[in-house]
Amino acid sequence: MHVTIIGAGLGGLCLAQGLRQLGVSFDVFEKDEAINSRAQGYRIRIDETGQLALEQCLSPQHYALFLRTCAVAIPPVKTVDAQLRPLEEKWVDDWRDAKANTRSDLRVDRALMRAVLMQGIEERVHFGKQFSDYQECDNKQVRVCFEDGHQHTTDLLVAADGVYSRVCQQRFPAHHIRDTGYVCAYGKVVLNAHNRRLIAAQLRTGTSVVFEKNIAFVVDCMEFEKPVEVGAMSMPQDYVYWALIGSSHAFGIGAHADLPLSLPTLRQQLSHVTRTWSSEVQQLLELSADTEITLTPVKAAVAPAPWLSSSICAIGDAIHVMSPASGLGANSALYDAKELMSALRQYPTKDLVQCVADFEEKMLAHSFSAVQSSDVGTRQLLQAGAEEKCS
Repeated sequence: MHVTIIGAGLGGLCLAQGLRQLGVSFDVFEKDEAINSRAQGYRIRIDETGQLALEQCLSPQHYALFLRTCAVAIPPVKTVDAQLRPLEEKWVDDWRDAKANTRSDLRVDRALMRAVLMQGIEERVHFGKQFSDYQECDNKQVRVCFEDGHQHTTDLLVAADGVYSRVCQQRFPAHHIRDTGYVCAYGKVVLNAHNRRLIAAQLRTGTSVVFEKNIAFVVDCMEFEKPVEVGAMSMPQDYVYWALIGSSHAFGIGAHADLPLSLPTLRQQLSHVTRTWSSEVQQLLELSADTEITLTPVKAAVAPAPWLSSSICAIGDAIHVMSPASGLGANSALYDAKELMSALRQYPTKDLVQCVADFEEKMLAHSFSAVQSSDVGTRQLLQAGAEEKCS
C-alpha cells in the first residue's frame, strides 16, 4: 500500500510519521517552496488529545525530542481587564487547569514543531508541488496530478492541505465553510535585552487574557529551557506571543473588506481597538516587528451530509476548520492522523475503503464536536451571546 498526503502541516507530517512506524510507503507533497517559506503562526498548545496522538505516531526517541523543544511550564492563566486588573469571573471552559489523571497542555512553537515532525522523513516530503486534481483509476488506485505536470499514482490520497483544500473541493464539492464574523490578529515580540526592559513584567510571565466586550487579547510568554538542534533549524529566541480576536465590527473592518489588510491599515486598526487599553498592552503591540504581525478571518466548517467512503479522505483544517478560541484545531488534526494510522493497521485484513470508513466515522464525531466546542469557546472568550456568563 502507498499513501499520498497533500500538505506538510502538523496533521500531514504527524500522519507521515505514523505511517513510517507502520512500515507503510508514503509521500508528502507541499505547495510551499520550503518548510519556512511563509509565516504560519507562532505558539500553539498541545492538549492531552494531541499528546496521545503524537505518542502513538512517533517513536519514543522522537517524542522525547518533541518534549525537549516545548516551552517551559508556566503558572495558571491570569484573566484581566484592559487595564490589566485581575478578573475572577471570566473564563473559557476549555482552558480549565488539568484535572487529576489528565495531562497539562504543552506550549510549542509551530515552526519548530513542524521541523521536529520532519525529522527522518525529509526524503519523502516534496516541496514546491501544487496539487491540481486527481483521477480515480479502474484498478482502484488514484492518479494525483500537480500543476507542474508531475503525476503520481497511489492507493490512498489524504487531503491535509488546510482550509480551502483543493483536494476537498474536488472530493467534497458540497463542503461548506462559514465566515464566523470574527477576525484574529496575532504576532510576537522577541525577548531580547532591549524588549525585556520595555515589556511590563505581567506580560512576560505566564499567560494573560484580557477580556473586553467583543474583543479578547491573549498574551503568552514563550521561554525555552535548553537549545536543541532540529535539523537545520535552531530553537527560537524566547518571545512574547499575542493574539487579538474579536468581531470584524470591533476591528472596524467591513463585511466585504479585502483581507489581508495592508500593514499600515492593520497597525491603524490595532491602535484603534486598544486605544483605551493600558499603555503596557499598547507598547507590546508597538514593539512587534512588521514582519511578525498578521490578521486572518476566523472560519468554521459546517457539518457535512453523509458520504460514501473512497480512496480519498481528509484530515485537519481541510475538512473541519474551526475557531482558534479553544485551541482545538491543531489537536484535532493530530487526532485525525492517529486515528487514520490506527485504521490502516487493519489493512489488508480489511478492505482499504472500509479502513477509511472506520476512520471517517471517528473523525467526524470527534472533529465536529470540537467545532461546536470552539464556537462556544469563541462566545465565552468574547462575552457574546448566551454563553457570556461562564461557570
